[in-house]
Amino acid sequence: MKSKKTIATLSSLIHHLNMTKLEFLKAADLQTHTEATRFFNQQARLRNRFCQELMAVLRSFDVSTENLLFNRTDLNQRIITTVDDKATIFAQKGMALDQELLVLYDQLVEEAPELELLAAHQKEITAALNTAKLLLSKTAKAQKQLLF
Repeated sequence: MKSKKTIATLSSLIHHLNMTKLEFLKAADLQTHTEATRFFNQQARLRNRFCQELMAVLRSFDVSTENLLFNRTDLNQRIITTVDDKATIFAQKGMALDQELLVLYDQLVEEAPELELLAAHQKEITAALNTAKLLLSKTAKAQKQLLF
């Protein structure tokens, strides 16, 4: 299980989780509905927890995480958001990254089926994707009603 391929996939997965977390934080900052803000903040925290759990797995393989670029959140990335972008764009980017995450999780499950937390992560991300789709369609309908 400590193969280079598994370690590389874990590293890639952690990086994607970090990027997804940032997109969801940006989406949460720009939401006008408190339900959506709460949901995207929760998703960002969830991705952060997944990062920490997977970094612990890497450390258990005696892989140093100190030199990894994704070890700490770059606050500059967090702060730099263009005002012109809409909240749904960030949410859609986060959802697209979640789709990529699911592919990476599938690869890791094949490489390391004994890591049970991978299936739990997959399940939570899949549920979050479904909820995000419903939430975005709900907020889009509410915005259309306000316009007309």
